[in-house]
Amino acid sequence: MRAIYATTLIPCVIISDSKKIIALYKNSLMKYCFVLIILLISLQLSAQKAPVLRLTNISKPEKTVDFHIGDRVVIYFQDTSEICGKIKAIDNNQVVIDSVVVPVNSIQIIVERNPKSFLYKLGGTGMIIGGTAIAAGGFYLLAKGILPPSAAGLYLVPAGLVSDYFGIRFIIKGINMIGNKGKQFDIGYRYKIEVTEE
Repeated sequence: MRAIYATTLIPCVIISDSKKIIALYKNSLMKYCFVLIILLISLQLSAQKAPVLRLTNISKPEKTVDFHIGDRVVIYFQDTSEICGKIKAIDNNQVVIDSVVVPVNSIQIIVERNPKSFLYKLGGTGMIIGGTAIAAGGFYLLAKGILPPSAAGLYLVPAGLVSDYFGIRFIIKGINMIGNKGKQFDIGYRYKIEVTEE
C-alpha cells in the first residue's frame, strides 16, 4: 500500500509543479505585457508637445524667448490696460491668464515675472555689501591721494577712482538683483509673437 501511494504521489507532484510553472509563465507573460503597455502609454504621453508662447527677436531671429504654462507674466494691452498672473493655458490664438482669455494679437508688452530665488536675492545683498566696501576703500584712497599733496597721489587718486567706479557698479547690480521685476518684451517693435509647440 505504501508503494502504491508513493508511486501515485510522485506524478501528482510533477503535475502540480508543471501547473505552477505554467501558471508562473502565464503570470510573468502578463506582467511583461502590462509593463510594455504602460511603457507605450507613457511614451505616447511624453511625446505630446505642449504649446508655448514664443517671442522671436525681429532683428536677430535666432534669439527667442519661450513662455510656458505656469509662468508668471504681466501683459499690457494697446489701450494701456494690464493683466498680471500665471499662464494657465495656451491655444492657437489665445492665452488664458488666471481665468482671463487674452487674444494673442492684442498683446502689446509682456513682462516676465518669475520670482527669483532666495539665494539669488542673497547674492544681490552680497553684491551691495561688497560694492559698498570697494567704494569705501576707493573713497579712502581718493582722500589719501588728494589731501596731503605728494607723489603717491599720482597712484592713489586713479586707484581710488577705479575702485569707486567698480564699487558703485556692484551696488547698482545688487540693487537690480534684489528688486528685479523681470525683462520687458515689446511686441511689434522688437519681438514678434507666435504660438508654437516645444
